[in-house]
Amino acid sequence: MTWVEQLVTKKKSLDATRLIAVSASGFSDGAHALANELGIELKTARDIDCDELSPLLNLDMVLFNRRCASLDSVELRFASNHDWSPPAPGNCDAVLPADTDLTAPIFRNIDTGYRWSINDIWLQLQQATDPYAGVEKGAPPQVRTACFPYPGNVEVCYADCRHMLGDALLSVFLWIESEAVWKEESAKVEYGASSEKGLHYLEFASEIERMPPPVSLQIQKDSRDCSNLRVVYRRAGEKT
Repeated sequence: MTWVEQLVTKKKSLDATRLIAVSASGFSDGAHALANELGIELKTARDIDCDELSPLLNLDMVLFNRRCASLDSVELRFASNHDWSPPAPGNCDAVLPADTDLTAPIFRNIDTGYRWSINDIWLQLQQATDPYAGVEKGAPPQVRTACFPYPGNVEVCYADCRHMLGDALLSVFLWIESEAVWKEESAKVEYGASSEKGLHYLEFASEIERMPPPVSLQIQKDSRDCSNLRVVYRRAGEKT
């Protein structure tokens, strides 16, 4: 409520004709009453969409938050007859060599013959949970470890070794980088005949050395939030 009162002073100092206060968590009943009295619009972050902000603020840039990951290690605990307990990082039977191909199908279910890779495990983890929960933008990378237990019917093959697997511990460096994409330094393109099927995309060359330019941010023309925003990395000169 104190913040709403401060905004009134700000509105007067800027000689603004319209003032919108946006909160991620919402406002109290007192704040709503005061805002109505002072002519301030209150909204939560989910109430704001591109159609409302763009003509109102004449946005010239997009702040692109990129989730980054780098493998730290994959530790293995081999199958045993002991009662299962969570393995501790650094206290396993083996560590995969640092040059292990992340896409190589080194894991195999001996019952079905199905194979998968370290990268498949990472994708499985992202489907089950958000490994970036609590990771702050711009903060130093932090290591998070996930345990994948197996029921004794999975073998792992690497560096001429073959073992029955009990657990795999995946440790990954995680961080989030932000990059400002300025409209005049990017290509804004629209294609598609209808609002339902049409797409807008903003293409730009990333300034971050590890990222392969160009990057394309794609979203449907009729979108009202960023929930269906797609990020596509394309080789230079490649056509969509």
